[in-house]
Amino acid sequence: YAHPVAVRDEEDRPAFRRGSEKARHLAEAELRNVFTCFVSPLVDYNLSGDDSKDQTLFNLLQQVMTATTRELDKVHGHLIQFLLDDKGLVLICTFGLRGSTFPNMIEKRAVPFVFSIQASLEELGVQCRIGSTFGKTYCGVVGGLKRHEFTVLGPSVNLAARLMASPDNPGILVDKDVTHLSSQIFFRPLAPVQAKGYDDLVPIFEPIEIENDGKWGLVKKNFVGRTNEIKMAIQSAKDMVQEGVACRTGAACRMLFVQADSGTGKSSFLVHATDRIKAIMRRVKTLHRRTFVVTNVSRENDSRIPFSLFRSIFRDVLSQTQADDEDSLVLSELSRFSRSAPESSDSSTLSSTSSFVSTMSTDAARFRYICKELDAPPEFMDVVGRKLLGLKEKNPNELTSSGKAPDLQKIVDFIADAFIRSTKHLYLVLLCLDDVHFLDEMSWKVVQAIFERGKKVLMLLGSRPPVSNPLSIDSTFWDNLQGKYCDEGRFSQLNLGPLSESEVRTLTAAALGQSVDDIDETFIQSTMSTSGGIPHHLSCVLDAIKRNHLTRRITNGKIGLRSSLSGESNFASVNELQLSRIDALDFNVRNVLQLCAVMGMEFELIDAALAYSEMFANVKDQIRQNEASASLRLALDAAVEEGILEQSYIITEERNAEEGDIGGRSMGDVSISLKRRQAHPFYLNNRRIRFTHDSWRQTVLNVLLDERKQEIHHHVAASLERDLENDVALNEDDTFDRRMIVFRHWKLSGNFDKASLMALSMGSQMMWFGFNSQAILLFEDVLSTLTNAKIADEDAEQHFGISQPVLDSLTTGELEA
Repeated sequence: YAHPVAVRDEEDRPAFRRGSEKARHLAEAELRNVFTCFVSPLVDYNLSGDDSKDQTLFNLLQQVMTATTRELDKVHGHLIQFLLDDKGLVLICTFGLRGSTFPNMIEKRAVPFVFSIQASLEELGVQCRIGSTFGKTYCGVVGGLKRHEFTVLGPSVNLAARLMASPDNPGILVDKDVTHLSSQIFFRPLAPVQAKGYDDLVPIFEPIEIENDGKWGLVKKNFVGRTNEIKMAIQSAKDMVQEGVACRTGAACRMLFVQADSGTGKSSFLVHATDRIKAIMRRVKTLHRRTFVVTNVSRENDSRIPFSLFRSIFRDVLSQTQADDEDSLVLSELSRFSRSAPESSDSSTLSSTSSFVSTMSTDAARFRYICKELDAPPEFMDVVGRKLLGLKEKNPNELTSSGKAPDLQKIVDFIADAFIRSTKHLYLVLLCLDDVHFLDEMSWKVVQAIFERGKKVLMLLGSRPPVSNPLSIDSTFWDNLQGKYCDEGRFSQLNLGPLSESEVRTLTAAALGQSVDDIDETFIQSTMSTSGGIPHHLSCVLDAIKRNHLTRRITNGKIGLRSSLSGESNFASVNELQLSRIDALDFNVRNVLQLCAVMGMEFELIDAALAYSEMFANVKDQIRQNEASASLRLALDAAVEEGILEQSYIITEERNAEEGDIGGRSMGDVSISLKRRQAHPFYLNNRRIRFTHDSWRQTVLNVLLDERKQEIHHHVAASLERDLENDVALNEDDTFDRRMIVFRHWKLSGNFDKASLMALSMGSQMMWFGFNSQAILLFEDVLSTLTNAKIADEDAEQHFGISQPVLDSLTTGELEA
């Protein structure tokens, strides 16, 4: 193995060859900031003397080497060494040397490589320990004139080795400098260590890989049922891959539409079906590397945000162009060839590879590349990129715009074509979308275009029954799905119902840690009667039984319920059961749950904290704010412990213009860097909080007085609006999603003045794009605060659904709005 930098130096420096070797090595040596990664695969590397066993070891070591070079090729890093020393079997990888220096190198390449190499080795059945650091190092040749090597030396390199070999290493450890250059990755701080070359204790951190940022659900341990439905999803994926390989152009898109009532397990089904398909693809390495899974959960306000789906997923889609685009693959192969056959390689390969990847290193750069590939008009960079998808350019003044929005159908076609272009080299694209009954009209149009024109895309869509939750989908397309596309085998619809009695028995046994035969029949009948076989309700019942120790051995030796039924076990409905558990909580916890329920199904910790402070007039100074924050966090922790809420790590959006990123975010998921937010104690430790199920939220809302709901909505709206006003650097395009949240809370607070002014502002912005139907929906939302207003005189005269007393109560400013 020859290091790429050393190979290039040998071929590109003919002038130095006439001088001494020592002089040439000195001239080529550098001091550079380098990301150093030590990887220790935990394998028994001792030779046994048995040829068969030793050959198995050699094969495994070769697989480790192949996996490492493969993952490095994807992100264009370098392998320094693969050796056996006093630390055991060690691989040393770097980023930052000539040919592997890129914008946002640590965040976009180095740390993702650390996660990917760990996962790749685990696929081989090999655990590993990794230590990574970033710092100034000597980069050059060391050794004698006849025997030497290209390497990196310095305190940060020593620290990386120390972290790798640490007995407290949970799998991956990094230093503080890596965390400072990775604002979009979460790091868990650990106890500092003493290291050679450092005067003080060195802070160390464990990076946490966030696979779904808390929006997509997690695989449940005791998932029962839906066997045939999951088999159908898996078979669809297999058929598409096989058909695509056979015809070489890719199989036509397919859609599996899953509808179910609340609590029936729709979301869990989608999560498990997705996970099973990913597991199938993982078994074939070539398929695993060419399979792309993108997930999204729509929220209630998304129906009012045009292209809300693609504001959320477009960044992930564009990322496929960076590493796996056909041009990148060709250059990757050339790079690999140059290392294996340096005597015949083109000296420009390394630099051309670096140049290409550098130009594709940001979301903005990839978007420009796609625009060029699709021959999009210049104004698309501004209108589609910046205004609709949140693109931030280093030099926004350079963006050209005609001052007029492009035709809506052209925007739909462009986004669909960009999706198809970015993923055309893949074998399978799994597009998993939950709660599509909240999906906006324009997102549906793009989904339709992808379905009709794209290839190799399997869509798994989950929704409440369209009969009670109408979809914003084109009626003709919906008819075609249920008609000709169904006949062609491209569309299937699943209706999830309650679990069968045998499935209830299996889930009950798993939850109690018993065998199926150990559960008494009366136990099953009781849980079946209370839950109705609805998976979520059944989980609540079983959880209550376990929490209250309501099981016992009965006379036949099986597990049954206590003979004296009381407390939670005697409730007629799951709603009563949930309400009793909420009532048993501390007053402050119940108060916080009220705030959470009003804020929505999911929200950010810092938003809840700001609203919580707003609710108490005496929380003004920093000390009181810290006390309120601590009280809030304790209450949230109690709700999480109770299983009412769940939390996940999120990344604070703190991007500067030089990164040029597409702000991929949905209605409730944007976290803009604002002054008041930055000063808050939770700013650096933000979380996404969500109810474990919508039934918990509805249970809290059902017992709240309307006046109390409006009061809390007012506090939430005021706190969020104040944040928007504090940051004058953000324009309307940057804050549209967040202003929609503020609008929703002002509307539900009954403040017609505030809601109408915001609706007029956002509505005019929508109408500039031609989103007239969405603007009308927004205006109707405002008017609903008047039509739904309660009055004493039910027989009062009405005008277009608004009573005369309500109109008389409006101020001049409100009437003008």
